[in-house]
Amino acid sequence: MKLPCKTLIIVGLFAFLACSNIDAQIGAPLPTPVDLPRKSPMATVSQRVGITDVNIIYSRPSLKGRQFPEEIIQNGRVWRAGANENTIISFSTDVTINGSFLAKGTYGLHMIPDEDNWTIIFSSTATDWGSFAYREDEDALRIKITPQTTNSETEFLTYGFDKITLTEAEIYMQWGQIRIAFAVNIDTHKLVLEGINRDMRSTAGAGWSGRHQAGAYIVAHKLSDHYEDALNWLRTSIANNRNFNNLMTLSELYTLQGDPAKQQKAVADALDVGTSIQLGNYAYDVVMKDKRDKKTMQEAYEILKKAQDKYPEDMVSYANMGIWYRRLPNRSKKETRQAIELYKKAIEIGAEQFPFYANMLQQSVDEMTKEIE
Repeated sequence: MKLPCKTLIIVGLFAFLACSNIDAQIGAPLPTPVDLPRKSPMATVSQRVGITDVNIIYSRPSLKGRQFPEEIIQNGRVWRAGANENTIISFSTDVTINGSFLAKGTYGLHMIPDEDNWTIIFSSTATDWGSFAYREDEDALRIKITPQTTNSETEFLTYGFDKITLTEAEIYMQWGQIRIAFAVNIDTHKLVLEGINRDMRSTAGAGWSGRHQAGAYIVAHKLSDHYEDALNWLRTSIANNRNFNNLMTLSELYTLQGDPAKQQKAVADALDVGTSIQLGNYAYDVVMKDKRDKKTMQEAYEILKKAQDKYPEDMVSYANMGIWYRRLPNRSKKETRQAIELYKKAIEIGAEQFPFYANMLQQSVDEMTKEIE
């Protein structure tokens, strides 16, 4: 049937408008998908190991009465290690995975299950939907894992961290009664020292605190190859601000270096500038600790007496000396009375400023008073 000319014009116009509308839609950004709950909800788990941040983003499918892995995934086929998008794992520094190097970065985490061993894949592509577009030539690392069987059943797929230390952690995936775990090792000391050397050239190295922290880290971890660096940093820290903390750390360094004369001199210098709290803590936490022999008690007494003489109007100096008398082995009634008098003096000085501490001391006074009645 032949259409009238007017009709053809109208049809052509609608066709033009329709095409124009399609072109406009193609050129315009797609609308944002509706945010709806997922059957397998998204989850994240993070852990700092030393100064390295490890993050895992994944979706958590549930068993729903199924057996994992046999009723959910197939042996020999690449699996997204979760649900929805591929599981993503990132490391803020270089690491080793079960002894194999992996550069810092973000990776797609995939797995290939098998009867005896599973293959764990770290793919350089981390933006896939599932494992459907996975390509072996994009692998950054592959390792083999022997799966473990757990006594309890985990309903929702779960990632987590275990056995965390300063330099390592275990990352695990658990679902059903299957646990897949691998070790992450990090050269934390190397990273920290690199950061220290960098920071010492910035504002962190300008004051006493940053240089003290740098030296204290080396001392605390006994990094013998860097003792000379620690010594230089501690000396410049002390030159900037001579205080109890950096002098005590210097004494610890001299101990590690086997120089008792310099160690004792550094301790004496620290005690000369320490506060009553610092002197008390040193007497009890370092000198006495769990010891009560005559020599140790006398050494602690001399430190506490130094604090009392230096700070005659300080609540803590009297309280600490009272504690010394109270801790004496086979304490006599006379020594108990001395402890009571020292506690009372501390209460008198500090009751208004430190009422809670004063109440604690008063309770001790009441207890000791009953002992000698």
